[in-house]
Amino acid sequence: MLTVNVEAEFDSARLMRAIAHLESAVRADPKNLRYRKVLAEAYLAAHRFDAALDQLRAIRPRRSDPRVEYLLAYTCYRLGELDEASALLNQIDDDDQVGFSRLHQLAGRIRHDRGQFAEAVNEFAQALILSPDSPAPKWHMARSLVAHAATQGEDRLGLFRRALGLLKSIKPDPNHEDEWHETLGRIYLALHQPIEALRHLERSVRSNGAEKSLLLGLAWLLRGEDDKGRPYLREAVRNAALRPRCAAYLAEIATTPRHLLERMGLRTGRAGIPLFLDETYLGTIFGNGAPEVLQIINAGLRPRADLMGRTQAEADPDRRVDHLFAPAPRANEAEAADAGSTAGTTHPDAVATRLVESSPRSQGDRLFPRTMIELPQSDDATERVEHPIEVDEEDWDIGLAELDGPPASGDRTAQMPIQDDEEDERR
Repeated sequence: MLTVNVEAEFDSARLMRAIAHLESAVRADPKNLRYRKVLAEAYLAAHRFDAALDQLRAIRPRRSDPRVEYLLAYTCYRLGELDEASALLNQIDDDDQVGFSRLHQLAGRIRHDRGQFAEAVNEFAQALILSPDSPAPKWHMARSLVAHAATQGEDRLGLFRRALGLLKSIKPDPNHEDEWHETLGRIYLALHQPIEALRHLERSVRSNGAEKSLLLGLAWLLRGEDDKGRPYLREAVRNAALRPRCAAYLAEIATTPRHLLERMGLRTGRAGIPLFLDETYLGTIFGNGAPEVLQIINAGLRPRADLMGRTQAEADPDRRVDHLFAPAPRANEAEAADAGSTAGTTHPDAVATRLVESSPRSQGDRLFPRTMIELPQSDDATERVEHPIEVDEEDWDIGLAELDGPPASGDRTAQMPIQDDEEDERR
């Protein structure tokens, strides 16, 4: 097992005192590998990744341990060295000495950062098998599902619904609370629920990026509040990467069936044309005479016949493009989705079982054709996957909480609550 969760929140003053203790201990006994390992974990908790890497590399040649290998891989990942982190993970032989789901979580995060979202989801599913009650793999899986849905030709609706079920089954970590709300906002927009999207986007108070501005602007627009949406969209298009996405999303809205837009609250004129399809309005967002203005207006005024009854995502299911909306659910499915969006938090096992049972089963609609690992489920609601046995016979780990107090120096280092290493470690 690991000493601490290095991604948890710590009191900064206590953490600095713990680091001071451990640095003194390492100076007094530089061959003590346990001191170095716990110091590396303290550095990781303080986001001092280069310092942690130095300590872990000093340990590695003298002691081959899967837990040290994991910490090395995690440190490389946080430093942006994805190839090295992946190579280190592949070398770990997890014979229950590590005994936790973090191996698969880290492998999934590496794949997510590489854009391999389907493979990332499967790693997080493996992590859930090992730790079915842990919120971390649910959170990371939801992020990968949303990212995969953005460019996935098939079953976008199912992907977004799976992500929604996972996010609603957990309480967000304080470190990820803003991103949790922003991700839910993106999901609810895809599911044609701009009111819920606004509720979550406006609660991501510490997030002020261009992506959030884009989502907020679209949500206000879909609710019929064109004037409230305009400043957010104008802010978003200042980002060169988001400018074409904003134009594509607005063109998609312009070609969405009118009954769906009116159900969301978007204002239309007498001919059923959305009121935002105005050269002056769009010019205040993209600039007067911008090519995007004409592109969006033409999309709305001359819709293709095959779009009259379907969303663009339904009409072009095989195009690997980022659609704003998922395919519109059927009437009975929409009622079930609305009921689920207003329900309270459900037990994670029930969420996982419901999502798997509602997932497509035909060969062409499988979520991930190559890997086929789905969310864990059980036939019995009381059944639980057994946790791996934690093996820590050598008393390798101590807690940072034991190190609270004034920094140790000189002979006082021997008074620290750390047991002596075995003789073979000292040699």
